[in-house]
Amino acid sequence: MAAPGVYLKVPQRAPASGPIPVRVAMVADMPTYYANNGILDNALEVVLVRRDAPGVRFMMKIDPHAIMLADTPLPAPADSRHLQGAVTEERTLDLLGYGAAHPGAAAYHVFAAFSQWVSDSQPLVVEHDVRHPSAPASPLPDVPLPPLRVAPYAPGLELRVVQRAGGLCVEGGARWARQQGSDALPISHLTVVLAHLGRQGGVAARCYQLEPEPDAGSIAAVFSIPFTEFDPFPSGPARLMVFCGTHYSRTGDIVLP
Repeated sequence: MAAPGVYLKVPQRAPASGPIPVRVAMVADMPTYYANNGILDNALEVVLVRRDAPGVRFMMKIDPHAIMLADTPLPAPADSRHLQGAVTEERTLDLLGYGAAHPGAAAYHVFAAFSQWVSDSQPLVVEHDVRHPSAPASPLPDVPLPPLRVAPYAPGLELRVVQRAGGLCVEGGARWARQQGSDALPISHLTVVLAHLGRQGGVAARCYQLEPEPDAGSIAAVFSIPFTEFDPFPSGPARLMVFCGTHYSRTGDIVLP
């Protein structure tokens, strides 16, 4: 039996006309099972972060038009032996499920967050002759001090969490190789994701506009984002993930006040 956690299988490529199936397996220890009243996917989010443009999408788990009754709480186990073992549930979600559409091509990072566990990110390319429009990105918030970290020396993404006067911030930089003779615009967006690592899970995400500039023969940008930008503020233990084009980086688990 697999260890408690979340396991994901994503197609590398799929047509925009569908289907676009994503298979997910949730393995819950018994405290997690009881915390979610036996309905494991209450604590599940499958998240798609655009690689080629700003945008975040959450896969639907139920019909959005369905009228759902409140969960029936499970009675607390009378014997601690009922808290031993694990429960496994597998589901196949479709990006085009419940009448959803995908009007164009796009490239994604895909990951699943389930209760206290987060899967590795996997790539997905949705194929179409027309490019999928992107969502607008929020401008980077003003901060009283410059970022504490410059862009990395080599192509990639670096970040760290620092304490400022106004609270915790994620700061860092990104660098891309410059394509000679190419008119393509550099990546100019950043997506920050916080996955809450409590029994009942939860994910918050925001996209930001960067201002890349030529630097030493490549293109670089720096950023500084306070966690107070997230509403609701995901206090408690969390996994921080940052996506920028094809670059992806994450910190160790952090605790937000």
